[in-house]
Amino acid sequence: MAGKRDHTEFDVWLLSDAVRRKVRVVIARPAFRLELDLYGQLKRAAEGPCAHIAEGFSRYFPRDFARFVRIAKGSLSEVIVHIGSARDKGLATEAEFKDICSHARRARGAATGLIRYLETAKRPDEEEEK
Repeated sequence: MAGKRDHTEFDVWLLSDAVRRKVRVVIARPAFRLELDLYGQLKRAAEGPCAHIAEGFSRYFPRDFARFVRIAKGSLSEVIVHIGSARDKGLATEAEFKDICSHARRARGAATGLIRYLETAKRPDEEEEK
């Protein structure tokens, strides 16, 4: 986390943002209005990770940040499930499904790496005491 000044600098945020943008294209289709539950679930799952990462970054404690990254990681898993349902219902193409899942999986991997780091990181005030 050293050197990061904004949540948008983390790979997990950048990949989550790509997922969010790709999902927005899919759910903007008129056919999705017939599947309101799936629309809402996919929208919330795709919008959540970036917001959780931003909120966690604004916390003072690395372990608190890690908690929010875990929540973001869970939302990315939800995206994979829901985009699969959208594909199965003919609301997303196979190519869109694969692309979104690939980005979501990469984002989950980045989240795992960040969580590992944050679990061992010291708070800024602990580092200054050395």
